[in-house]
Amino acid sequence: TELPQKVTDPTVTIKLEDFEDYDEQVKETSTPAVVTIASSSYNPCDIRGTCGPNAKCEPIRNEPTCSCPSGFSGIPRNGKPDPQHGCVRTPLTCKGNSTCVQDHTCVRDVCLQGCQSDTQCALGERCITDDDQPDRKVCIKICFY
Repeated sequence: TELPQKVTDPTVTIKLEDFEDYDEQVKETSTPAVVTIASSSYNPCDIRGTCGPNAKCEPIRNEPTCSCPSGFSGIPRNGKPDPQHGCVRTPLTCKGNSTCVQDHTCVRDVCLQGCQSDTQCALGERCITDDDQPDRKVCIKICFY
């Protein structure tokens, strides 16, 4: 069956011919913009860069659907949060550690994720020692996407 055409982001270029077994996985129809999937094992989320950093991808009718995990929000694009361009941790305000969720620490009135190493932090964050509590490390955002 043919899938309806979907407006895509003009800044994203995906060349299907760069993927191995391209000819075996897809069959072009008479309309070049529409692709018919020849294999039911096709997963559009397997294409690197389908969704932005920290975003989750779920295939729905062979189309990638990007979303942000709990506690994150989409990076704004044209005034709207857009997980296709990535997700960043949504800061929550606090008045002391007791007002933060488990594994978070209140630093300068913001709840921050606790960590032991960078691998426990989201992309774009680093695990550093909290200046106010030297025995505690937290994930701090170090860059914007």
